Amino acid sequence: MNWDVEHGHGWASHRESNLNRLKSIERFKLTVSPAAADVWFKVVVQRITPTTEVRGQIVGPRCLFAESGDGESPLRSVRQHEDESAALLIARTAIPNPAFWTPDSPLLYRVVVELWQDGQRCEASGFDLGFRRVEMGWDGVLANQVPVLLRGTQEMPESWQGAAAWRRAGYNLIVAGKGQWNWWVRANPMGFFLLERVALSTLTPQYVGLVSQQPCFLGFVLDRELLDRSPAENERFLRPWRERHVFIGLELDGPPPPQLPDGLSFLICPEWVLPSLSSISLPAFVSREGTAARQPLPGPVPGVLGWIDQ
Repeated sequence: MNWDVEHGHGWASHRESNLNRLKSIERFKLTVSPAAADVWFKVVVQRITPTTEVRGQIVGPRCLFAESGDGESPLRSVRQHEDESAALLIARTAIPNPAFWTPDSPLLYRVVVELWQDGQRCEASGFDLGFRRVEMGWDGVLANQVPVLLRGTQEMPESWQGAAAWRRAGYNLIVAGKGQWNWWVRANPMGFFLLERVALSTLTPQYVGLVSQQPCFLGFVLDRELLDRSPAENERFLRPWRERHVFIGLELDGPPPPQLPDGLSFLICPEWVLPSLSSISLPAFVSREGTAARQPLPGPVPGVLGWIDQ
């Protein structure tokens, strides 16, 4: 393979021929166990002929902060399909003994998908892939079945040196503002979980599908805009995402209202509100300001998922 699989993090593309075009790549099936990861992609292309195929490889795992041995798993198209809406190929690979992403060890694989037409490589795209399982509940956050006490900040480091400094200070969570959706490109290799503040209109199926597949992704954060809707509207909107293990929370600047929308996974609230949370069943991230934000973490507290320094 001639194309540089080391080409940064996030997405990178390289075009060599006009014979055919890559239009989109979507991961649509993933089965992970300690023994193997079975990964399938839908690759939408400009056109399909008998000589259209997908090749490539998955390289890794790699870590930004430690040496790691690289393995290679070939990626090949196993089916072709063309209908009125799209010309697509199904590509598959299997990775033996997959490594898992955690904030302490943010191991990533580099996926390179190549489109070949008539024996000539037309285009290649590279992107990151990580495996992790996150659970969230009243007892806290589990990453790959290991409890994680989260400490967050609203700043994203610009370099790996900056990320290393944040990590030494105990930070393992970044809270992104509205419109900062692309912070996942750096959060993945830097080993930070990511919460993203969003507007309701942002949470389309396409957007949720893109961001929620990132190993760093922890959840979306809505504001009081959510409380302006009827309970029935919120339930129809929130519950399907929760059933798919996409965590959506609500940020409050004061005590929670008497009735919270069904389907929420967590809250974000100021530290002074903490005593009033005992009457609700949702866990919360607690924001700390001023001198409190410079103090050590209080340690595990029932119902508190983590602490966010303002």
